[in-house]
Amino acid sequence: MSFVQADDVHQVAISAIATRETVPSPVTKQLSVFVRALSNIVKDIDDDDRWNTFLRRCRRTLRDTVTTPIAPDRPTFDIEATAIALDTLLNSLRGSYSSEIVDSAEYCLLAIRELTTESQNPVGDRIRDILATGDARQSGVLVLTRHLDATKAWLANKSPGTRLLTHGELSLLGSIECLVVVGPTCWYPSFVLSSPRAESIAVVHFDWLRDHPLERNLLVGDHIPVGTDVRVAYQAEGDVLSVDDEDFDAELLLPKVDWDQLAAYANSRKTTSDGDQLVEARLHLLAGGFGVYLEAIDGASIDSVELEGSSEPRLRRKKTLEVSRGDFLVLRSQGGSGDYIADIADDELGNRSAQLRRLQGEWKLNLREKVDGLGIARVERELRALGVLSPNIRYRLLKQSIKSQKPEDFRVLMKYIGLDARSEKLWAAMEEIHSAHIRAGQKARSLLESAALRCDRNELVQTGHVNVSLDEMNVGALGIFRVEDRAPGTQQVGEDDIRLLMKLEDDLWQG
Repeated sequence: MSFVQADDVHQVAISAIATRETVPSPVTKQLSVFVRALSNIVKDIDDDDRWNTFLRRCRRTLRDTVTTPIAPDRPTFDIEATAIALDTLLNSLRGSYSSEIVDSAEYCLLAIRELTTESQNPVGDRIRDILATGDARQSGVLVLTRHLDATKAWLANKSPGTRLLTHGELSLLGSIECLVVVGPTCWYPSFVLSSPRAESIAVVHFDWLRDHPLERNLLVGDHIPVGTDVRVAYQAEGDVLSVDDEDFDAELLLPKVDWDQLAAYANSRKTTSDGDQLVEARLHLLAGGFGVYLEAIDGASIDSVELEGSSEPRLRRKKTLEVSRGDFLVLRSQGGSGDYIADIADDELGNRSAQLRRLQGEWKLNLREKVDGLGIARVERELRALGVLSPNIRYRLLKQSIKSQKPEDFRVLMKYIGLDARSEKLWAAMEEIHSAHIRAGQKARSLLESAALRCDRNELVQTGHVNVSLDEMNVGALGIFRVEDRAPGTQQVGEDDIRLLMKLEDDLWQG
């Protein structure tokens, strides 16, 4: 964002007005009550994950209908299929558990079946009425739904010209006249109110959802909050909740990542076999329902795309240890290993590739045997004593590590692992591989940057992932993916499973 745009946003923040407009929805409220009751019973059961699967599917259905301004009976939600799947799952649980838990699950199932006949869309109707009072071309609707295409089609029909926005797009947007926020403000980043992009903001949600006030502070160090408070402007007849009623806390509807469950599923997809090199890695959750393991090791890096304001996308190398929520990563989505640069380099090396890679594997195998016998800490300590300032053995064991920066460090390492007589030949071979990697990286990144410029920027920001094509190179399909979250801890993962994209099913992990 330019200085002029930032100043414009600051001026809007000073004068912006935000209102809360709530509407009733007995059918979604009923489902919320039953899901909450079942959750309280299931939390004491830890020997049958079928109950957690049942709950996750119920929560996902509730989230979909609450975050999407479309009537629940629309095909978008496929609730009939959900009801059938839940009924099948519940039948497998009958007879093994008390009537209390089975009856509680029955209530959830009945409430979900009621959604299949619910044609009312109170949130959507209210949004339509608000947008009708202004200029559609200067208006936007902010959503958290995963059903973007269906919502976009609905909005195009109800208010042609109005933009559908996600919070990623909103952060890059200049000022507009009107913004409708679908759902409580606690679902969104604080800048929605602290750095408002619209002069008029309407927060529209069901009246049974209890919101939380957000911290308002546009600039670091401000003593007087800049931005806007939300005041109630419209409230349809319905049940008004007490502020102490935590059962309907809006934050409880947000998906919570069950990292243990997600890791268990990812582990089941691994291709690791006995004897494979294990690497310390961290699981990352990506937009579009994907996951990927990245090395949690100093020295490892990955291509990322930077998006700043209205400037063009830029390709950068980023340390994998520093990858965090909101980063856009370039990953191979189909074909080959996770390291597409190595594959390009092998193509460049041609017939020499197999011999050079064998030499690379030879010294790594000797190093691995040394580490297995003495441990990484002792190996690094002994190498430092021999004059190697930064051994970084964990990185040296990776396939992507080719050689040290200094030839003298490499020679010391070769002598240490018993390959002193071959150190010159090995160094020359590693230099050849390294040069091929440099050429491959330069070529691939130049093409990637061009591909990133050609991709649909709006789609990338809105959905969090786009496919890119490098027709000039045979590297399989590549994609740019936004990081949604990362696991708090690390795991030992087979090296061949690093950077491999995995498709994750929502019901497996979302709480």
